[in-house]
Amino acid sequence: MSLEGVSFNLPLTPHALPLEERINALVESGRFTSVNADGVQAFAAAAGDSVLLLTADTRNNPESWDALIVLPEVLRAHADALRAAIVPPGEAAKVALRFGVRTYPAMVFQRGGEYVGAIEGLQDWEAYVRLTEQMLAAPTSRAPSIGIAIVGPESGTCH
Repeated sequence: MSLEGVSFNLPLTPHALPLEERINALVESGRFTSVNADGVQAFAAAAGDSVLLLTADTRNNPESWDALIVLPEVLRAHADALRAAIVPPGEAAKVALRFGVRTYPAMVFQRGGEYVGAIEGLQDWEAYVRLTEQMLAAPTSRAPSIGIAIVGPESGTCH
């Protein structure tokens, strides 16, 4: 049996959409906000817990696509505990520097504009649920640096 000349007109599933279209669809759903690097602070400053999803170009990081499928499920599992924003690939590197993120995709958790923690790389479902619960219970802290030593004018060594 030959399939020559046969055309398949299957509808696109969310998994088949380009990354940008999937981000737009999530934003249009009303559950997510899209923010650029300049808008991250204002988004996170509101009261309560928030999560930023940092994505990367799927040609180099196909896991970013999977994170766009997983994040809505993470939010459903935690009811209304989190506000969510997606930082598109072109802006994510700027935001990653602020939070010491080295692996994409990453979910950066904040509370009232203060850093709580991050989940980097693609995880299995149980890990996302467990780690998100930990983030919701964790105190705020200083965001980790990306390893650049900062030396003050009166210090002879790095701390």
